[in-house]
Amino acid sequence: MFRRGAQLLVLLALLCLFGLAACGATTPQWKKSVACLEVEGFALVAEGIEQGKVVGPGTYVGIVHGKSAGTGFFIDDKGTMVTNAHVIRRATRVLAKMEDKSMVDVSNLLAVDPEADIAILRSEKAPRISSLRFLLAGQVQKDQPILVVGNSMDLGLSLYRGTVTNILDEDKGSWVIVNADYRQGASGGPVFDEKGNLISVVAASVPGLGTMGMTVPAWKVRRVVDGTTGIAIDKPVGEFYTEDELNQRLKTLGVRDARLESSQANMLLFGIEQTRDYVFVLEVLEGDVGFGINGQPIARLKGQEEFMMALTATESGTLEGFLLNLGSEPAKVRFELAVVEW
Repeated sequence: MFRRGAQLLVLLALLCLFGLAACGATTPQWKKSVACLEVEGFALVAEGIEQGKVVGPGTYVGIVHGKSAGTGFFIDDKGTMVTNAHVIRRATRVLAKMEDKSMVDVSNLLAVDPEADIAILRSEKAPRISSLRFLLAGQVQKDQPILVVGNSMDLGLSLYRGTVTNILDEDKGSWVIVNADYRQGASGGPVFDEKGNLISVVAASVPGLGTMGMTVPAWKVRRVVDGTTGIAIDKPVGEFYTEDELNQRLKTLGVRDARLESSQANMLLFGIEQTRDYVFVLEVLEGDVGFGINGQPIARLKGQEEFMMALTATESGTLEGFLLNLGSEPAKVRFELAVVEW
C-alpha cells in the first residue's frame, strides 16, 4: 500500500515537472525578445522663437537634451536588435527594458538605413532566443492576421491584433500597411504572423486614417541586417552622431542660388522625412520679407539679412509649408532646405 502511494507521488511529481516544462516551451518568444527602449540624446529646436511671436533676424538653431521612448526587438541569441532609425537618431545612450524588468544596454550601433528607417543595434548581453524568421515578399498576404508588439505611449509592452490591409511595391516605397490600434512609442516594434514569423517593423501611423499604420517589410529589414543596404557603423551611438559634429555641420551650411521674386508664388512646400534632420536657410537679397511656418509668423527680414532654423518631422512624409510674404514692393530672396545627413 505504502509502495503504491509512493509510486503515485513520484508519477504526480513527474507530471508537474512535465507541465512546467511544457509551459516554458510555449512561452511566446516576443516576451523574451521585445523591449521598451529608453533613449537618451539631444534634439534640434528653433532657439529663441515663441510660436506666434515676430522676432528679429538671426540664427535660431539650438540643441536641447532629453529622453524619448520606443520599441526594439532582438532577432537572435547574439544580441542583435532591430528598431527604427528615427527612434535612435541623435541618441547618446539606448537602454532596453525587457519583459522581466531587466535593463540591457544596446547603445552599439551596427548599421543604419535612413531610407528604410531601420537601425541595427547590438548588446553584449543577449537573451536566450531562437533566431527570428523573416518572411519574404510573397509570403505576406493581404487580410492575413497579425500581432503587433509595442511600447505605446511609453506605458510598457502591449500586444495588438490586426490585419495586413495592403502591400505597396518597390515603386511606392515597399511598405506593408496594417490595421492595428498601436500608438506613438510603438515605433520599432515587430509585426508577427500567427506563427511568430516577422512580417514587418512598425514605422509610423497614417495621419487621419485611424488605426492604419505604415510598417517596413521584413525583406527590407533583412537586407539591412545582412549589410546589403544601409550604412555600416559598428560603434556606440554617442560616438557616431555627436552633438559637436552636428554643430559643425550646421555652421557649414550655406545658401544656394535658388531665387524667389515677388511675382512668383509665396508658398514653399517641402517633403520632410522622419529619418532626416533639416535646416531651412533664407537670405533676403532685396526688399522687406515676412517669414512664417504653418501659418505662424516667425521673423521679418530686410535686405542682406539671413535667417536659419532647424526642422524635425514628426511624421514620415510630412509636408511643411514656408510662407514668404514678399509685400507690395519688389523683393528677392534665396533659400535652401539643407539635409543634415547621417
